[in-house]
Amino acid sequence: ALRHRLSTEAGPRYGRAVMGTVRGILNAAWLAGLYDFEDLSRVRALPRITGTPAQAGRYVSHVEVRALFDACAEAPGSKAKRDRAILALLFGAGLRRSEVGALDTDDIQTEAPPGGVVRVESGKGRKGRDVPIGASTVAHVHAWTADPGGPSPWCPFAFAMRKGGRPREPRAGISGEGIRLLLARLCDLAGIATVRPHDARRTYASNLLGAGVDIAIAARLMGHASITQTAAYDRRGHLEMVEAAGVVRLPVY
Repeated sequence: ALRHRLSTEAGPRYGRAVMGTVRGILNAAWLAGLYDFEDLSRVRALPRITGTPAQAGRYVSHVEVRALFDACAEAPGSKAKRDRAILALLFGAGLRRSEVGALDTDDIQTEAPPGGVVRVESGKGRKGRDVPIGASTVAHVHAWTADPGGPSPWCPFAFAMRKGGRPREPRAGISGEGIRLLLARLCDLAGIATVRPHDARRTYASNLLGAGVDIAIAARLMGHASITQTAAYDRRGHLEMVEAAGVVRLPVY
């Protein structure tokens, strides 16, 4: 009954994880003499939960990205430029939300034409990497750092701010939850479907691969240990299906 409920309601990935845990607990109980081997054999004989889970997250179209940038104009004072700089690093560099919050101003070098480089010191698994950024991303970085209310050297690049646009003191990098809430607010203002911070990474990877960038290079830009991880971020197949669906024409009355 548990296996059936997990396979039909919880999804295959979660169901396999739970069944693996149950088998492990019962096996330990049998080794401790607390469980009958015949009953354990019945549990072991249960077929594996099959199925492929649906892809998490989504691709954010260029029109939606533009709408998010436009929605930043609703923020007071310098906050609009900070919000656009955050979006630029999410969509233009594929950074994780925790990586954006951990950046110091001096971690972003913009003297290398035609773009710049972001030095990520606190990547996943404590792995640092250099991420080149294009001219459009650099433009948003410059607009924020040149603003009188922007960051100073050796301070957090994207610091937390109050609703009125004043920085929180002492200044600290915006949290991952803060970035999630920022995106949720911008989606409401832009009138688009929910965009989560990791959707920006999926969009970044899809755009790289769609432009013909070698997947090994894309993996290095994203800080992935293998190209298999990068391939899992590719949402081009979904976009092609959406375009294909638009080919179908039906009579409309």
